[in-house]
Amino acid sequence: MNPFARNTMLRALLAASALSTAFPALAADRVALVIGNSAYETQNQLSNPVNDAADVAAMLRGLGFEVVEAANVDRRGFDRKIREFRDKLQDSQVALLYYAGHGMQVDGRNFLIPVDARIEKAGDVDLDAIDLNVIMVQMRAEGRVNIFILDACRDNPF
Repeated sequence: MNPFARNTMLRALLAASALSTAFPALAADRVALVIGNSAYETQNQLSNPVNDAADVAAMLRGLGFEVVEAANVDRRGFDRKIREFRDKLQDSQVALLYYAGHGMQVDGRNFLIPVDARIEKAGDVDLDAIDLNVIMVQMRAEGRVNIFILDACRDNPF
């Protein structure tokens, strides 16, 4: 992980640590979705995201988070993990998303890229990528603190 990304991640984890002491409750009160994608089928492969996500998941568990974790997920796997995460959020006070891998921003919308995505045209983004807003909607709740950490470029090749 490059020094800038490591410093950014450490700051975010310090914030999560501060929140975990502000909400000293059961692990179910703090839930995280941690995904690292490295082994892309049609995009450039990345060397660090899976390892970074594993490190973040371990740190979050140490802070008392219940962690839904996945590595190298395809589109269907991404959907399953989002549902699993959503199902654990019911009574949580803190929800955290950490994603490392390819990302993209198109028309002000952020997308996370599954390892099986085949994005050749602008229209493929909506079909093959995960809109971050979909996850944000699942995380909405009165009084919940939501933390989003995206360790991804968000270039728009179109």
